[in-house]
Amino acid sequence: MAIVSSIMENSERIYSMLHSPQIWRALRLVVDIGLHFKGKSRDWAIKLFADYTWDTSDKVEKEVTRYQSIPGQAVTYMLGQLSIMELKKEAETALGESFNLKDFHFQVLM
Repeated sequence: MAIVSSIMENSERIYSMLHSPQIWRALRLVVDIGLHFKGKSRDWAIKLFADYTWDTSDKVEKEVTRYQSIPGQAVTYMLGQLSIMELKKEAETALGESFNLKDFHFQVLM
């Protein structure tokens, strides 16, 4: 009962956590892999978003359509993000105080 009461008292905090970008990123990866590697259905993917983000809007349907249409999109996006973060860490280490985020973005993204 204490757990349930605690959850009810913190329901706004929990609700906001479910709408965090990390939850959406994680679900995108699960959906991308589920649809294209595990053979899961569109309905399964939509239900996953409903269950874990409490979102049943058309935003979810658009997300699922995008991941159905472009196999590997979420996975390659995440791999790119992780690669850029690693490059940034290497540049910060190598350049120390001289590191400039604006210059880094220009060099990497342009």
